[in-house]
Amino acid sequence: MKHREQYFFRFLKRGSIFLLVFCLVGCGASGSDRSAGKAEEQKTEVQLEVQGTVDIPNYYHKGNLFLPQADGKVTEEQEGVSLDLSHTDQGYFMVAYQGSADKLMVQVEGSDNIPYRYYFEPDGRYNALPLTAGNGNYAVSAYENVGDNRYALVFTKTVDVVLANEVLPFLYSNQYVNFNEDTKAVTLAKKLTEGKTELEAVQAVYEYVVKNIVYDEEKAETVKSGYLPNVDETLKTKKGICFDYAALMTAMLRSSGIPTRLDIGYATNIYHAWISTYLEETGIFYEALQRAGVFPDYVIQMAKLGEETGNLDVTMKGLAAYYEREENTMQDIRSAISYPLMILCMLLTIMLVMIVKVMPVFNQVYEQLGSQITGPAAVLLKTGEVLKQYWVIPAVFICIFAAGVWWLLKTIKGNTVLRRLTGRFFSSKSIVKRLNSARISSALSKIAVQVDEEVTAEIQNFVSVIEPTMVIILSILVGALLLSVMMPLMGILSVIG
Repeated sequence: MKHREQYFFRFLKRGSIFLLVFCLVGCGASGSDRSAGKAEEQKTEVQLEVQGTVDIPNYYHKGNLFLPQADGKVTEEQEGVSLDLSHTDQGYFMVAYQGSADKLMVQVEGSDNIPYRYYFEPDGRYNALPLTAGNGNYAVSAYENVGDNRYALVFTKTVDVVLANEVLPFLYSNQYVNFNEDTKAVTLAKKLTEGKTELEAVQAVYEYVVKNIVYDEEKAETVKSGYLPNVDETLKTKKGICFDYAALMTAMLRSSGIPTRLDIGYATNIYHAWISTYLEETGIFYEALQRAGVFPDYVIQMAKLGEETGNLDVTMKGLAAYYEREENTMQDIRSAISYPLMILCMLLTIMLVMIVKVMPVFNQVYEQLGSQITGPAAVLLKTGEVLKQYWVIPAVFICIFAAGVWWLLKTIKGNTVLRRLTGRFFSSKSIVKRLNSARISSALSKIAVQVDEEVTAEIQNFVSVIEPTMVIILSILVGALLLSVMMPLMGILSVIG
C-alpha cells in the first residue's frame, strides 16, 4: 500500500506477562535481514498463545541502561574475526572484524531455525549481536564478501547459551538498536514515560512515534542492503522506513527497562519490521484498542468477540488476513481505474485543444473562402470562444476533478466511496458481489483466497473491456469533430474547383 496508517497489536500471554506488537504499514529493504529479498509493502500478523508462568524481574524505571561490553573474558579470533563470548548469559555476544574483505556477514541461527544476518565493516569495532532464540545451541557462521553479493565461508562455530532470564536479550543495545547514555531517544523516552505505568509508557512512546515520524517513500525505494537505523537521526529528520520506526520504539522502550524484541522478516511475501513488548500489566484487549482511537469499529468488535469466546488468536489472524486481502483488492481497483481515467484526461485535453485552438483556424479558412461554419461545428467554435474568455471556470472544474480523483484513490473514506460507486456500473456489479462474498467468507481462509482470485480476474476482465472502449470513444469523438468541419469545407472547395 503505499503507506497507510494502519496499526495492529499482538499479545502473547505468559503467566502475567503480555507481549505487545506494533506493526507499521510500509517498509523498505534492510540488510540486517532474516533472509534476502526485495522490500515490499508491509502488512500485519496477529497471534496469541498461552504458555506456562515464568518468573522475570521487573526492570521498568530501575535506572539500568543495558549496554553491552566486550571485556575479553571469553574470546576467540579466526581470520580477522574476533568473538567476545563473555556475556552470552545476558543474551548477546560481541563481534569485531579486521580482515581484508570489504564486508563481513555473520549469521546467527538458534533453536528456532531462523537465520539472522548482520554485516560488519573492517574497522575493528565491536558490535553486539542478540541471542533471541532462548537457551540452547546457536550456530554462528562468518562469511567474507568476495564480490557483489557473493560471500565465502570463513568459519562456523556452535555457541551454547544459558540465559540468566529470557528477556535480557531484549533489553540490551545491539547492532539493530544502538543507544547509550548520550542518545537523544533515551532522554526523550525518560521524559515520555516518567510517572507512568508500563502499559501507559508503551502507549506514550507508541503515540509519539506514530504522530511525529512520517514514512519516507524515497528512502524505501533507494535503501541498500546492509542498512542499519540511527534512532537519533530518525528523531531529527522525523521520517523513516519501518525498520527506523521499529528501532526507535525499541530503543526508547528498552532504555526505560521494558523488554522489547525487534524482528524483521516476511509475513507471506510481505517484508517488514515489527516489535514485541513484554509487559507485566494485564487488561482487556478490545478496550485498549478502543482507547487508542485509530481502529475501526469492526476491529474492536471482532477483538471483543474473540476475547469473550476465548479465540482471540484465531480472530486476530483472521483480521490480519482480511485487511491484507482488502488492501490487495483496493490496489487492483485503483490500478483498474487509473488507466481509464488517464484516457479520459487525454480525451478531454484533445477535445479542448481542438475546440480552442484548431476550430478558430478552420473558421479563418471558411471566412477566406467567403463562407461560415455551420451546424455542430459552429456550436463547438462558439464553445471555444467562451472557454477562452472564461478559462477560469474550466480550470476550477479540472482542479476539483483532480482533487476528487486523488481523494477516491488515496484516502480511506475515498476508497469506501469508490467501492460504492463501482456497484452502480453494470460492468462492475459482479466485482462488487464477489468483494462482498470475500468479506463474508474472510473467516474461511481458503474460500476467501479463492474468491479474491476471482475478484482479481473480474477486475482484469473489466480493464480489458474498458481500455479499448475508451480508445474507441476517443477516436469517434475526434473523428466526428473533424468530419463536422471537413465535410462542409470539402463541399465549398468542390464548388470553387
